[in-house]
Amino acid sequence: MLKYLNLNHNLLYFFLIIVGIFTIFYQINFEDFWLDEMQSFWIADPELSWNETIKRHKNSDYHNPVFFNLVLKYFLDIVGYNPEIARYLPLIFGSIFLIIIGPITIQVKKDKTFILTTLLACISIYTIKYSQEVRPYSLLLLTSALNIYFFLNLLNKVVNNNRNTIFFIFFSVINYSTNPFSLIIFFSQIFFILYKYLLFKERYNFFYISFLLICVFYLLFNYNYILFQISFDNYELSSDIMNVFDGLYFPRFFGSKIMGYFYLLLLLFLFIKNRKKIFLENNNYLFLLILILFSYLIPLIYGILKTPVLHDRYIIFILIPILILISCLLTELKNLNLRRTLISLLILLTVGNHLI
Repeated sequence: MLKYLNLNHNLLYFFLIIVGIFTIFYQINFEDFWLDEMQSFWIADPELSWNETIKRHKNSDYHNPVFFNLVLKYFLDIVGYNPEIARYLPLIFGSIFLIIIGPITIQVKKDKTFILTTLLACISIYTIKYSQEVRPYSLLLLTSALNIYFFLNLLNKVVNNNRNTIFFIFFSVINYSTNPFSLIIFFSQIFFILYKYLLFKERYNFFYISFLLICVFYLLFNYNYILFQISFDNYELSSDIMNVFDGLYFPRFFGSKIMGYFYLLLLLFLFIKNRKKIFLENNNYLFLLILILFSYLIPLIYGILKTPVLHDRYIIFILIPILILISCLLTELKNLNLRRTLISLLILLTVGNHLI
């Protein structure tokens, strides 16, 4: 991962990835398809023409962009139209996510913290669940991770790099075309760039050009979908907005009320302890915090102005900043005993909750 980390760190990282992939693979077809998975499988029939697939999607899965179902269609065309095989596509997306979250962490804190983040991701019940489901959320998680990785990579290098810029634009457009909620990442990035300029006088002119190109390509590919979505006066999951007040969805993200509130309280504690470092020092912690806040605020504001739309799986990408912030801010604690105690407690409770 990093040239100055020893061999043991790198071996541990790859071991965790293998364990994480096995955890996703284990009992991947233990349960039958539920209704939405049946829907995606039906839409993605490789025997259908392009127009027939689009028509089925509009008639039955109209809240989601068609991109995932098209990817699934071509995947099934290659490997065979079988429901058990179909679940290997989200497994692939989830596995690549486990690989990429470590490099994202390194963009935030260049030390061995990425091992803790990778561990937490590999045993994340929410990640495993949606990496076993034939729905677009594992793809949303992966493309969000790639988007964030190339954004931070460009940000840390300060100067424009043509190859990374192209990757950043490409994965941003793919990310936003997978689910419109991922546009929250786009707004978070713009806000953070402006903050860096106002506080530290850092200019990133190449980002403004990139953001403009991203907007152009996104609107070009998704114009009809956007117009269709804003025409709705209500969504089927409108009532779920009340559950956001139950620990900000943390109990759902981490498998139980106990674990959810443990992660939430730990994050709040670390935020308070490191508030000066987050807001006043020139690092990337604030971007992650902005992304978490915007993931709740933007859908809630839209819900007040038009119709409630927020649901936990629509903002599955929030796991990225949560896991990275907790890992990095834990290693920022000056009290060595407190740091070791909290890290040990975090790992033991997470592993125990996962096994139970």
